Amino acid sequence: HGAKLANTCWLVRLDADEFPSQSLIENCKILCRDQDLDSWWIHRKEICPYNGGYVFATWQSRPSIFGGKYLGTLFVSNPQLRLFNKEKVRFINQVHTPGILSEREPGIAGPDVFFAHFQSVLLSPQERLLKVREYAKHDFRSAWENSDEYLFELLQDTAYIYSKDSIQEFLPLLERLSLPEKKEAELTSKEVLV
Repeated sequence: HGAKLANTCWLVRLDADEFPSQSLIENCKILCRDQDLDSWWIHRKEICPYNGGYVFATWQSRPSIFGGKYLGTLFVSNPQLRLFNKEKVRFINQVHTPGILSEREPGIAGPDVFFAHFQSVLLSPQERLLKVREYAKHDFRSAWENSDEYLFELLQDTAYIYSKDSIQEFLPLLERLSLPEKKEAELTSKEVLV
């Protein structure tokens, strides 16, 4: 794991299609000062093209509850264990996991501390479906349980809650990106969005 080679103890792990909010950047040092915690859940918001603009999309059954804990406001959704002290966690290599294990219970950052996931902007529905199918080769159930994050076009519009709150800071970046060619995705008879 490359994280072990970093010259700082605390790290934020973001994928290539994820971008930090200004609030995440500003709050990292504050969160890392907590001596009782080795890691933090950081909220991830899914950016999606919608009605000629962009919104954050959250699946209706996922907001506010995670691991049996109430996390607060409606758009506190899809927390990811992404801020951690590399000296105090164990690294694991498994699909759809944080990639780390901590002996202590992680903290949960406030709802305004988040990063944006641009996957639905950068990849066509067909490319995202292929990604889910690739994940399914390793863990079929997990891949399809999480497919709502990848394939919002295949679910009914009413399955999601859309919000433009906090999206303004990402608009300059979104305006510079070119959208992928619209290739429709079709499920096979064995594939079911849970």
